[in-house]
Order: sequence, then structure tokens, then C-alpha cells
Amino acid sequence: MADYSIKYQISYYRKSGSQTTINILEKDYAEDSSGGITTLTAAGNPLEISFEGDVNNIYKPTIGSGATIRVMATPLSLQGLFTTDPQKYKVHIYDGNDEESSGGSGNLIWQGFVNAGIYTESYSTPITLKSLIIIYCNDGLSLLNDLLYTQTVGGSNYTGFSTKGVVMENIFGKLELYFSVIRTATDLQYDGHTNLFTAISVNNENYYDEQGVAMSCRSVLESIIGGLGGLVLFLRGDKIYIIDPIHLHTSYGDEKQYDTHPSFGSNESGINIGGYLDIAASEISWYQTGQNLDIVQLFNYIDITYDPYNYTEWGYDFNNEDNVTNPETYSDITNNGINYYWYIDNVMSGWTVNAVSKFEAIKEITPDVRDIDYFIRQTVGGDGLGGTFVYTFPFSNIQQDDNLMLELSMDVYVNTRHATNIIDPAEPGTDISSLYLNNIQLKVGSKWYYQATGGSYGVWSDTVHNCKPYVRELDAEILDSYYIHGTWFRKRKYHAAEDKSEISDKWITSFLYIPLAEVYAAGVSLVNGAISIIIPKATDASVVTGIVNILIKNVSVGIIDINKKPILNDGVLTNAVIDSAVTLKKSVLDIQLTNGIGLYGVSRGAFSSNENEIEAGLNITGLDRGDSVEYNTTELLLQSLMGEYGSPRFKLTGKLNVVSYLFNINLYLIKDTGHLDAKAFYIVNGTYNDREEYMDVEMLELTDTRQTIT
Repeated sequence: MADYSIKYQISYYRKSGSQTTINILEKDYAEDSSGGITTLTAAGNPLEISFEGDVNNIYKPTIGSGATIRVMATPLSLQGLFTTDPQKYKVHIYDGNDEESSGGSGNLIWQGFVNAGIYTESYSTPITLKSLIIIYCNDGLSLLNDLLYTQTVGGSNYTGFSTKGVVMENIFGKLELYFSVIRTATDLQYDGHTNLFTAISVNNENYYDEQGVAMSCRSVLESIIGGLGGLVLFLRGDKIYIIDPIHLHTSYGDEKQYDTHPSFGSNESGINIGGYLDIAASEISWYQTGQNLDIVQLFNYIDITYDPYNYTEWGYDFNNEDNVTNPETYSDITNNGINYYWYIDNVMSGWTVNAVSKFEAIKEITPDVRDIDYFIRQTVGGDGLGGTFVYTFPFSNIQQDDNLMLELSMDVYVNTRHATNIIDPAEPGTDISSLYLNNIQLKVGSKWYYQATGGSYGVWSDTVHNCKPYVRELDAEILDSYYIHGTWFRKRKYHAAEDKSEISDKWITSFLYIPLAEVYAAGVSLVNGAISIIIPKATDASVVTGIVNILIKNVSVGIIDINKKPILNDGVLTNAVIDSAVTLKKSVLDIQLTNGIGLYGVSRGAFSSNENEIEAGLNITGLDRGDSVEYNTTELLLQSLMGEYGSPRFKLTGKLNVVSYLFNINLYLIKDTGHLDAKAFYIVNGTYNDREEYMDVEMLELTDTRQTIT
């Protein structure tokens, strides 16, 4: 973290006689050389802190807060707060003396940053007099909207699988704020583990699109919190709270505390959060008159869409000009009256080449100019040269799954006529009916797919092996009863005694199906990670008489299910009907979830296991509430939403006297048993006035039970 020192300080006494201290710290500010601390005079209403939830959906994943500071100062003297660095000025607000000055013992109730782009002061005040200057601040959550989820500003994306705690640490580590602990109030568990920061993982590829543009840190945070099915995150002082509002009822008692150092989610321990404050019992009081009671109507329809964003396919087009760097190194060759260029020193973006491997290409000059045709040329014996072509498919971090298969496809040219010219060679060539490509290697993560020559599926191995693609002609209609021979897709009926396919001297697209089921990974750890293909420069096709070389281009890997049907990205829509007899259809919100439970091992948004009881890395099948009954993301959220909004709920608005609780009052449920029996109210929105020590609140009656999902 950067070095901050106090530049401005505001101190005043509240209505109760207690002191508030506000420090505005500047990044890289040296007090001794820059003039020390400037004391500012508090205005009549010096501080308000506000937060805003949604009374129609109390399960909004993150709720930020903002502070408004009012001071009397010389006109134009604070314009330095208007800056291009949103984290240049940090704000600490203490109940009491500040901890940063000598002898300070105050309690930090709020921290954040000065909003660099918002500044207000009176322009009509004479320059010799002090004027009202308003300083607007945020607690950092809104700042996360403008910070991309990348390793550094403008840097590389995060990749691979990380625990939920690591992702949160990546996010909050971008704020120049210190958080000492995380406090939770939820009964969610995974396989008996209550620490979800370490028990489950997410795929970082979920947080950027196909162009590599990362989501904002706020969006990532909301994806994770929302995906856990009914949790809310907010900040209070140096603490991060993640709660299910229902668990503020005293009947639960499953609150936890976790350290943020040395890592987010470490050292789980019990703690007390929540409970009731009863107005009738004088545990809290209204500040003034003017309270109002209202009703929030029930919602009989709730729509939730879970879009896990599956990895479906990635194909590399060798003739896409954006993929090719062509240094114009070529040979001018004439063969059989055809003039053409042979390009021998091309580079393909995204590929890694070893030794002397280079991509090659051919282009006809006359009679008509064709586009350049790029490819990998595998030579028999490698022309005495070694080397490989390696490509890792973007966004392809996948997980082992019994319901999935890989579909590998390549365009293959079995050349039997001329070593360089495939446009119009004069040589007669050789008839080749089929061919195993014995040296193609394919892996997922660190596991290699091994396939011996033959028709059965291969297995996954810890050591380097070949997957042995089998090239056949594909020129007839699909015959459902016969379209699989071995592991290769074929479009003609196959007769072992009379193989009539012809693959010589033409481009043929071949498909290989590779299972991801556990049974094919026996004896190795999880098949988990990015998909890579390795194509050696040398081919051992010399075992087949007449082959000069083999050309390969347009490599693609897709995902299909075990019935060879494509995996789609339509999302999963769940519609909950609470009372079908009600004719009015209302939707709580258009709730979109991008992290959650399932569906497949290619789901970039799916939570996966990080515990050894169920092999780490596998997609989890659900979370439970301590009763071993698993629920998916949508079910978890609907249980709470339907319980809360399945009946009309009271809404209370007014001003609460919070002298004993200040800004932390929203950690309690408010009762008024003298008027509303045992009903408990959750503070959804609030504006805290520090001088007068009250909070203007909007509170919603909060159920203590959930709806049973059928």
C-alpha cells in the first residue's frame, strides 16, 4: 500500500458530548516538509453518511456508502482535492480521538476516499471570509466500478482457478484501505465446511470476455456474493460484513469471523452479530415524530436467470489476416506452368514454436491471384529438424465432467505429390485411404490424452502421450447408426473389409471425440485446466508408403455432451410462482447471476470444490444449510426471496436515535413490541447525521423463515 499522511483534520463534538475526528490523508504527503496538518472548521451539519439498498430486493449483493463532509474554509483553498487520482485522498472517521495521532484511542466508524470529481463551494463568498465547502466521499465500493479485474492497472487478466477468498483479496487489494477482519452471518455450508472463502473456487476466465476485456472489480464481487444465493456485502469501519439479513435474527447464532491477513478467509472463529433493539423496551428510541407505516406488496412471480457462460468452442483460423505476421520471405516457384509463391517464415499470433518451426503458406500468382493459404507443414522425418507448434485455446479452463466430451477438429492435407506445391503438382501421387496422425499431443491442464491405435477411447495420463487422430474422408451424409468408428466422427457407413474413403491430396476436416469422464482418468488427479495442442514438426507418416508431408490448419476444440449435442449459452431461467391465484404479475427484479452451482465442467461461472473430501476442482453440486440437503444457486436465492416477499410486509420510515450505535445501527433488527407485536425490521436504507446522532431510515419487516422450494 502507498504511504499516506494526514493533511486535513476536522474535529467537533456531537450532541451527546462525544467527539468525532475526521482525517483526510494524502498519498505520499510528508507532513514535515509540506506544512503539517491543516485544521478545518466543521460546519453546522459537518457529517452525514448514507447507504442505499433496495426495499424490493434486500438481497442486492453489495451496498456501498457515501460520506458528505461540510467545512468552513477559505474560498478556493481546498481545490487540490479535485484530482485525477481517485485514491489520492483517503478519509478516516473516528468516534473519539483519531488513532493516527499521538495518544489517539478512537474507534474507526468509516473509511473511504474523497470523490475526486465532485467538489462544491460557494462562489459568492468574499475571498476574505470563510465559505461552506462540501466534500463528497465514497467507501471504496463505488470506486471498484472503475477498476478492472486485472493483475495491475492495464496489466494481464487473472487466469485459472482461485478460491473465493483469493478473488476477494485480489479485489480489495486494489483499494488503499485496510480491513482487519471479515464477519459473516449465514448458514450456508459446502460438504460440512462453513468457511466458503477456502472451500470453494471460481474460474477467473469468467471475469473477462472473448476480447480479453476484464469486468470491473465491483461486477466480479457482485457475481461471487450474488452467486452464493442471498448474501449481502457492506463495509463498516475496517470490517467487511457478508450477511444473510435473515440471520440478524437472534434465533440463528451461526456468525463467523475471519482474518484478512495473511489471507482472506483465514482463521475462522465464532462471533456475535445481529440481535434486536426494542423501542417499547427503551433499547432504542425514535429521534423525532414523523414516523410512517406503509406496506410493501407481495410479488407472486420471481424470475432469476443464471448464466454460467460456458466455454463452447474456440477455432483458430489460419487465414484470418489478424492472426498472421508475414515477413514476405518466400520462394518464387513454377511448376506445371503454374507460378506461385512459397512462404516459409510466417508467425501465427498465439502460437508458441520451438526450435526452428515456422508456419508456411502458398499463393498462386497467375492466372488469378488467390488468397494466401497458411498451414503447418509436417515433414517426414522433419527434414532433419526438430521443433513443435503449441497452442493453448483461450478461455478454455475446464473441469473433469462425466457428462462432457472434447471435440477436436483439424483441416488435414495428406500430400503424396509434391513437397511444396499443392496448387497443381504434376506428380501422379498415391492413393491413401486412411491415416493415424501418430504424433499429435493434446492436454488439459497438466494431463495428457493417451490413445493407442484402435477404436476404443483412450485415457488421461500424467506423462506425455499422443492422441493419434485418425483421418478419413467425410463426404457422405451422416448415418446415425454408423457415424462413429473408433473415436473419429465419420459421415459414411464403414465396412472394415472395403474401406472406400480417399484422403490423398485434398483438404479434409476430421473430428476426434475425447471423453472427460472420471473413468478415463483413473490413476491420475483431476483433468482440469486449459486445453492445449502440440503439433511436432516431424511426422512418422513414413510408415505409410507415398506420403511426402502432411499439412494442418484451422485447429478447433469444442465441447459437446456425451450424446454429442452442443453445449449452449442460453442461460438458465427459473420462474417462481408464489401464488398462482393472484392475477397481477410482478417481478422483484431482473435478477442476473453469473456465478453459481453447475451446470457443466465448462461453466466458467460455476463454483468448484477446493476440498479433498470431493476432489478439488470438480464443480460442486450444491450448497446446504447445515442439513446435508443440497440446493443450487437459484434455489438458495428463491428460498429467501419467496419467504420475504411471498406475503405483504410492513415498511417503517422515520428517524432513529442512534447515540449508542452510530453508523453501525444496521447490524441490528428494530422492534416495537408495543405497537407491532414481535415483528422485526431490517434497515434497508439510511442516512446517518453525526452531529445530531440520528439515522433517517427505511426499514422492512423481515421474516425469520424461508420458503420451501418444490
